[in-house]
Amino acid sequence: MGKIGDARGIDPLIESLRDEDWLVRRNAAESLARLGAKQAIDPLLPLLEDENTMVQETVEGVLASLGWKQAAQ
Repeated sequence: MGKIGDARGIDPLIESLRDEDWLVRRNAAESLARLGAKQAIDPLLPLLEDENTMVQETVEGVLASLGWKQAAQ
């Protein structure tokens, strides 16, 4: 969804942030960044403490790209 730029995918991608598969969570976060989905900032925050460090690192970059100031700290 992020690659094609369809904003209709934002809500399903936000839902995917809670998927049990870490790769789905990471890919959803990346797609939300590509869409510039600032409304995803709050749903992304819990993933800063995800059990998977790759998800955590991806979300840090996604939050920074969406303009969340504390992501860089």
